[in-house]
Amino acid sequence: MNTPSASSPDEPVPPAVMSAALRRRLSAALVVVFFVLGGLLLVVREVLVPRIADFRPQVVAALEHAIGLPVAVERLSADWQGWRPRVHLAGVTVRDRSGAAALHLDAVDGTLAWSSLWRLRAHFHRLVLTAPELALRRDASGALFVAGVRIDPQAQGRGGLRSARSSSSTRR
Repeated sequence: MNTPSASSPDEPVPPAVMSAALRRRLSAALVVVFFVLGGLLLVVREVLVPRIADFRPQVVAALEHAIGLPVAVERLSADWQGWRPRVHLAGVTVRDRSGAAALHLDAVDGTLAWSSLWRLRAHFHRLVLTAPELALRRDASGALFVAGVRIDPQAQGRGGLRSARSSSSTRR
């Protein structure tokens, strides 16, 4: 009998066979992605979170860069709130340009959102500031400073608030 074989290179592969092969490959890829993400979660949970205090200098440097003013953090720790990592900062003090305490927070608790992964920056599901002490002052020229940041009544769009970084760059 002359029956065509399924292994003949000139014959097209039936769609049912191709879709089954594609399904097998996609299933294998999903299993690999599942285990890679699970491994990444375990590394974060078991290695990074318990050692978060070792990263305090980097966290303080990032805060200083973002705010544009000197920052001190007495303690840094982390744990988990359900499936979300939570960061605890204790004794946070922001100093103004003269070195005086402009803002003091007994504690800052931030629960990170998973959207931080695709935003590539910290995005918080929940942020709690405990016992804020805010310094207000007016200098000799009448300029108002809130937590060491100059408030400019003529500024557009930010309620008169200019970032400390932008105000320091204009003074240089």
